[in-house]
Amino acid sequence: MNYTFLIIDDDPIFNFVLKRSFELLDERIVCTHFADADKALAYIESVSDSSSDFPSLILIDINMPLKSGFEFIYEYEKKYYTEYPDCVLYFLSSSIRESDKKKALEFRSVGGFYSKANMMDIAKDICGLHFESVDCK
Repeated sequence: MNYTFLIIDDDPIFNFVLKRSFELLDERIVCTHFADADKALAYIESVSDSSSDFPSLILIDINMPLKSGFEFIYEYEKKYYTEYPDCVLYFLSSSIRESDKKKALEFRSVGGFYSKANMMDIAKDICGLHFESVDCK
């Protein structure tokens, strides 16, 4: 069984390093990434009829051009949360504003808020919380 993770962030280096961090933890983790929230929503729409293809986990940056992470979550929850309540979303941000963290954690689909400080720690923490069969040591 594969775990499909969706990373939405406009920073290509962050995307690459986080994707690699997850894949090093477990070969069953498959990461797809988008630099723009609208393209990510189009991807989700394209797999929404197949629960086996729907992401297990979504990680999204708060501050992106065109559409913010908050705008993405509003649309995601309106269209997909009821059908896929087990898909957990995490905000990843370089923002240190407490108001951003507080707002992020108000969404019912959001499992947490991480600073972009150490990507391998982020990967280990998230996998340890949600996937018992992944060795996160």
